[in-house]
Amino acid sequence: MSRSRARRAAAQAPALAAALVAAAAVAVPAGAAVEAPAGEPGYSTVATVAPVAAQRSAQGRIIDDLSVHDGLIHLGYGDYGDNTGPIDLVTLDPATGEVAVALAGVPTEEIQVVRDVGGTRFAPMADPRAGWRTPSGFATDASGRWENAAAVPVVHAYDVATMDGSDLWVAGSAYLDGTDRVGAVAYRSVDGGTTWEQAVTDLPATASGYERYYWVAELGGKIYVQARHYGTTSSSGPVRIFDGRRWTTGSTRLGNVCLPSDASDIEVFADTLVCGRGTVVTTFDGRTLHQSPAPTRQTITGGSIGAIDVFSDDQHVWVLGGGGIARSADGVTWQQVTTSVPEDARSIAVADGHIYLGTTTSTVLRSDLTVAELAPTPAAAEPVVSGSKGKGGGKGPGK
Repeated sequence: MSRSRARRAAAQAPALAAALVAAAAVAVPAGAAVEAPAGEPGYSTVATVAPVAAQRSAQGRIIDDLSVHDGLIHLGYGDYGDNTGPIDLVTLDPATGEVAVALAGVPTEEIQVVRDVGGTRFAPMADPRAGWRTPSGFATDASGRWENAAAVPVVHAYDVATMDGSDLWVAGSAYLDGTDRVGAVAYRSVDGGTTWEQAVTDLPATASGYERYYWVAELGGKIYVQARHYGTTSSSGPVRIFDGRRWTTGSTRLGNVCLPSDASDIEVFADTLVCGRGTVVTTFDGRTLHQSPAPTRQTITGGSIGAIDVFSDDQHVWVLGGGGIARSADGVTWQQVTTSVPEDARSIAVADGHIYLGTTTSTVLRSDLTVAELAPTPAAAEPVVSGSKGKGGGKGPGK
């Protein structure tokens, strides 16, 4: 049984896009060897990933996320709208191009993201292949090798974080304690995952059963969550902030910080939450919300393709968009480093000095230019600062 999510929308058409993005952005046709305009990187295929290509649905065959841990690229893929799975946890060695299965048959219909939490890796089970009251939650290499953990009874587990290095948080949706109702739930463990409590929940009066925490993030020593609600309309719950002792609610002046339906749409970089969705990149440091233009391409039908994926390394946070790739060293000031990307690109990582892209055709591409060879240009416009708050945070657009 699966409550499928609203999938990431590739085309967004707010008027803000046309005003803020560079009109010269171009699309590069998909293919194994992609040529690009002068000064732009071309891309060649590193690998076609067999476990991804074997998925039965078109969505399942998309490499939706790339993350880098200990020098290996970890892949996110699957389709919990179509109830695929189990999903092999797959890695790619950028030095050799070797694809390996780190853990076969993770009992989930999709792995959206792999997180590094204090040096331990976690792959949340976006839709566990288990009963909704059966403990599951994530795969982890906490023991030194990848294993499935029967942690918490969740309907969905989307993201994992820690507040202080000694606790662990799992965000998603589950039955609310003592009830037969499903709502947005974030669990917390303070004993290494032996026991868990429902630390915060969200269930509006007109609940549909599709209320979820798609992300959980630590900023400045505090935990932040915000629920997304699905029903006749898509909306958000209040931003909730935990300081280690009590929960508070963020200022409504900030609006939404990040409303994804996929945790791979957000990264925490330089103590800032970065969310890529649509024609803007939203950043939030716990006090101030910024919006900057995403690399966006106008389509021939009058729409636009904006932010597709975000990735962070030690030096930059990167945004893959329909109109190229941008990066930032502080999460606020952006440089556009390319104005073209393959049309089938859906995820980005930087490893071994090169850009890697995951595609809709189960392949991983590698740039022929190194990131040091790219010639960045300033962002198309100054960031739009939409407010600051006194005691809480907010969250913004998402997948």
